[in-house]
Amino acid sequence: MAFWSEFIVIVAIISSIKTVLGSGFCPSRLSVKCLSRLIVECSCPPEWQLWGNECYRITPLPHTRDDAKTACQDMGSKMAAPRSLEEMNFMVELAQKVDSAYSAWIACNDKEIEGTWECDGQEGRKPFLLWDDGQPNDLFNQDCVAIKSTKNGKMDDEYCYRSHLAFCVRRAACTHGLLNQTSSLMPLYRHTRPQSQPNLPPRPQHPGVHHRERGRPWLNRQGAQMSLFQQ
Repeated sequence: MAFWSEFIVIVAIISSIKTVLGSGFCPSRLSVKCLSRLIVECSCPPEWQLWGNECYRITPLPHTRDDAKTACQDMGSKMAAPRSLEEMNFMVELAQKVDSAYSAWIACNDKEIEGTWECDGQEGRKPFLLWDDGQPNDLFNQDCVAIKSTKNGKMDDEYCYRSHLAFCVRRAACTHGLLNQTSSLMPLYRHTRPQSQPNLPPRPQHPGVHHRERGRPWLNRQGAQMSLFQQ
């Protein structure tokens, strides 16, 4: 029974961790998921902004689309592509802080098949695309995508050789654990050990009197054995 109870506890904790990691979103530096005291604390390097469990930044200088991809890689990240309206709104706010007249590349294009738009990280499903009115118009083979202030903060197909800023994204540094009574974060592995047995009062000790298990070795040394008395 003890084995199965420990196994169930471990499975429950692993399941909770998978739910937190798979959610892709923690709305603040501290978020509580699944277990009421399971904590995820995420942080980003300087000049990066936290959203969910990822860090975002705008490239310092404008680049062509391909050079912008390299610029993101040089910062230990990759070019970003929004996966939801909430994420895109966050990216637009980030761009507005850098330049009110922003225009920034995202990791989407239709270079493979004209009119079939693909976004990095969204392979195998319909990509999230929020075009401005009348876009994409594919004017003379505009195969790349930028989010622009002049397009109401929405997407516009663009010539890949033009220079714009770019959105970059990288994984945040996240710590998982349980919050103790003093509100400090404790590593989760400390809570995967089986619970200790309750503290029982010590058995009374009397000279010359032995409890059964402790008395058996003493009897063996005396060449005797334990007897059973019946009333």
